[in-house]
Amino acid sequence: MQYVEMNLHSHQLMRRLVSLRLASSRSLQAKDASSSYASDPGAWERRSYKYFLPIQTRWSDNDQYGHVNNVVYYSYFDSVINHFLINCCGIDTSLKSSTNIGLMVDTGCSFGKPLSFPDKVLAGLKVAKLGRSSVTYQVALFNSSSGAGDQSPKSVIEMHKLNFGGGGKDDYLSEASAVGHCVHVFVHPDSNVPQELPPKMRVVLEEIM
Repeated sequence: MQYVEMNLHSHQLMRRLVSLRLASSRSLQAKDASSSYASDPGAWERRSYKYFLPIQTRWSDNDQYGHVNNVVYYSYFDSVINHFLINCCGIDTSLKSSTNIGLMVDTGCSFGKPLSFPDKVLAGLKVAKLGRSSVTYQVALFNSSSGAGDQSPKSVIEMHKLNFGGGGKDDYLSEASAVGHCVHVFVHPDSNVPQELPPKMRVVLEEIM
């Protein structure tokens, strides 16, 4: 009886050790993936990205240190990714009608320069890797050239030009304030079983690789 109990204890301990090793391995792999993107000089350059979304920082984005809190960067990543998926890939985000939803399984961010309200940010997106059911995105955030460090008072007319100007990407710095990666696995909403990316969606994703 004692032998059986010890055997059972040893088996449970072994399973726990294996589980911890797998978790540690995944954590290191995620860290390596994040580091590999950040160590690539091209990842910090605006010209490396294919899809862009201007984002106005909010007063609530700032923390007590006066800059955008680290966790908010991930909401910017989410915004540009889903803006692209909804508007370009036609993805249905309703759990009632969708047959294919994206679950975020990995994400990481490397910070270069701080952002702060009222900065205007340009989020850049590209697809780094396409799998059967997964998409690895590379994302970067670029501060506006007029807003970076410029807190001088402006007239109402000047602010209207800044808010509604059509200068496009060139209104933003060419070097990113932060770069990151996100991985979506697309699954059926009822079963959470990974399923192949729809052909039309894959074609559009390939356009920003």
